[in-house]
Amino acid sequence: MKERWRALITELAPSVPGDWEIRGSGWRTSLVRQPEPWTIAWIGFTKSAYSDEGWFHAGVAPLVTHHFNWGSPFTVRTDRVEGFPKAIDLTNPGVGEVLREFAVGPAIEKIERGLSSVLASGAEKNYARAQRPRRPPHYWLMVPGWRVVLGTDSPEAPAAEAVEFYTELGDTEAITFYQTLLDTWKADGREGTLTFLEADRVRKIRAGGLRGMKIV
Repeated sequence: MKERWRALITELAPSVPGDWEIRGSGWRTSLVRQPEPWTIAWIGFTKSAYSDEGWFHAGVAPLVTHHFNWGSPFTVRTDRVEGFPKAIDLTNPGVGEVLREFAVGPAIEKIERGLSSVLASGAEKNYARAQRPRRPPHYWLMVPGWRVVLGTDSPEAPAAEAVEFYTELGDTEAITFYQTLLDTWKADGREGTLTFLEADRVRKIRAGGLRGMKIV
């Protein structure tokens, strides 16, 4: 069945506007837009844990936080879009057309709303809300990274808050990321912090199974 999915996504690729490449393996095989400096935009398939059926999904994941997340909140899935099946059977003869309609319709619409500037603006709005303790959704955790990447403001305050937030959760990977970002900013300013984020972006891309992806 995994081979069937790869064949479907391979057949789809020329139909989707833009520069796309097939990345990943197994059920994580996805069509990934190239090149994207600070976000990953993809079209993929999620298999149900209870059957061979599943769902087509698409989304955008930012690369300015401590990890790359295929479960990014900025996603759309066929079972949640009117007019699409509640479950996708990859053996169905018409499934390729369903995938194409999803890809050039709801998928592209969601991905185009996930531009870096849009995600950064939403993160700032989330951060500006007076919430103590902060409650979900935690879009504000993108703020330190976006401020450095886009050169809009100092990341110090939100980065320090992120360290405090993850210290309470005991997430050492996240603590290390935000503390390093904060310390680098204090020592080397935006240039040094951007270098750190660029190196960490490579780590996240590789951890997501996207080796060979263009990085600009």
